[in-house]
Amino acid sequence: MVEMSDPKTLCFEDAFQSLQGVVERLEKGNLPLDECVGLFEAGTALVSRCNSLLDEADFKIQSLSKGVSDRLSAAPRAGENGDEDSFA
Repeated sequence: MVEMSDPKTLCFEDAFQSLQGVVERLEKGNLPLDECVGLFEAGTALVSRCNSLLDEADFKIQSLSKGVSDRLSAAPRAGENGDEDSFA
């Protein structure tokens, strides 16, 4: 049986590195079937963890980008508010 850290506790880099190790072991072959199944199971858990962390990062980036975009569109531009020389 394959013993690994709980993927739910791993940061992205550690989960990805562990996943790479699982893939390498599976690609080498010459493993008993039960070990291959255990590695595959561990690999799917690591893929799920990586995807979850990437989704969280994407959401955070989208939220931050929207906030910046909203602030920029609300900021006064040159020539608005009767101040023609505001950026001169």
